[in-house]
Amino acid sequence: MRLLLIILLLGLYPLHAQLIINEFHPTPSSGEPEWIELYNNSKDAYFADSLLLYDLLSSITVPSFIVQPFAYIILTKDTLALKESRFIDPSAKLIQARIPTLNNSKDCIKIAYKDSIILDSIYYSLNNHKKGISLERYIAETKVFQNSIVYDSATCGYINSISPLDNDIVVKDCIQEGDSLTVILYNNSYHDISNVSVCFSIDSECTIKTVKVIKRLELLTVTLLIIDILHYSSGWNNIAISLVNNYNDPRMYNDSMVYTSFKSDSSIFISFNEILYESDTTHQFNEFIELYVQSEKPFSLDQYSMSDYKYTYLFHDKNIYDTSVHYIVISADTINMELDTYSKHIPVSIQLQNSGRELVLKDPLQHILDKILYSPSMHNPRIINKKGKSLEKGNPFISSENSHTWTTSGSILGATPGKVNSTYNSNDTIIENYSIKPQPYYPSKGALCFINIQTKVPGFITIQLFTKSKSYCSTIVNTLYISGNIHIPWNGQTEYGILEPGAYIMLIQINHADNSYSENKLIPIIIGL
Repeated sequence: MRLLLIILLLGLYPLHAQLIINEFHPTPSSGEPEWIELYNNSKDAYFADSLLLYDLLSSITVPSFIVQPFAYIILTKDTLALKESRFIDPSAKLIQARIPTLNNSKDCIKIAYKDSIILDSIYYSLNNHKKGISLERYIAETKVFQNSIVYDSATCGYINSISPLDNDIVVKDCIQEGDSLTVILYNNSYHDISNVSVCFSIDSECTIKTVKVIKRLELLTVTLLIIDILHYSSGWNNIAISLVNNYNDPRMYNDSMVYTSFKSDSSIFISFNEILYESDTTHQFNEFIELYVQSEKPFSLDQYSMSDYKYTYLFHDKNIYDTSVHYIVISADTINMELDTYSKHIPVSIQLQNSGRELVLKDPLQHILDKILYSPSMHNPRIINKKGKSLEKGNPFISSENSHTWTTSGSILGATPGKVNSTYNSNDTIIENYSIKPQPYYPSKGALCFINIQTKVPGFITIQLFTKSKSYCSTIVNTLYISGNIHIPWNGQTEYGILEPGAYIMLIQINHADNSYSENKLIPIIIGL
């Protein structure tokens, strides 16, 4: 009876129908079984009885099945697990079979009759394969297999994502270079396609660019200025890119993408403000870097980066911060740090060199926002043990590259992460009055110049001279003083000799005696002949 049934079926389903290996998945994600997709590349239905499936090491007999014209058969060890892992077209037939384990380096797959007549065979290598993505056959006439390009990693039971169609335009990629956005289109069709329109939209309003012709099986780029996109603003923007009026394309899933674009934001000021590069034995604080931020609107530092010559630290932080946040602490943890509503923490495991190193801060477009070459020489020379003591900037708005704006933290904790620097106080001054006389000063006449300072409290005073372009010239005094009126004489000499006539800047820095905070003052001085 079974023989008669087979003869009848063979009469109904001609033997000249062709069954080919169309797609397979050797490296599925967790929970998804390996599978092999067969395709009936014929206008006739096909009956398969006692079909053999081989790899390099073993073979199995596939249960008998019938496959309709231009339809799919999927072989897998666990049909239920496969259906739970991905959606499969109901017209595709699943067959549970103990298929050979597909090797993750190289292997072969063959389907044949029991009389060894081979229907199809492929040999594959996974050298350039992406894990979790299936391998698809390009067209039936060749044995070229490539990584699937569909959004969910495979086309199990569907037409392959890499195969050409009568009408298939693919939005392959998007690249941002400065203020330009370039979309790469691919005509995966058998013929040229005219008047292809691309929509760029933010908040549902569309900016359209049209290309006249895309040649068959060729790439084409579409470029526009970012500022031409409606509602494009500073910071991060999600731009929806899609083809317009492409209704005849059966692969609508590859007609669009969302590109996240960044525009440098001039309304945000950000700079290095404090650095602790060497913790002490008590580990009051672990090493950290503090950034000072002032922004006119809510901001994010996601994809900003900080680098030295050896490491690059990328900030993975999707948080949107309010304009009231001014201090961002970059560190592996916040042990002993008391951060408040004005300060936030971005967890990054940093490795700072105790000998010093240049740090560079960049936005997502790699524009340099600030940089500093920190060094132990920037510490207050009167402080012997510098372990556990941070370097603080006297004013966050002064250039970080000027080493003389940095000094040792005066906090009893050794640092002020997430708080106003101990060396900066904008409300309570310890310098009540200051002046330089005479102005201009003529060292060649033999007279002395007097630097007059009136202070509230005792402490250490440091006076340094800089050129107008802020290049260091000399340290005039570095000593302990008592409160009251101070008159410091200067003969115009420096450790480098006599000054050239011109405009200079004198920096007066006073550190409170208990190291609780310090204050800086800048005084212009004219040196004559």
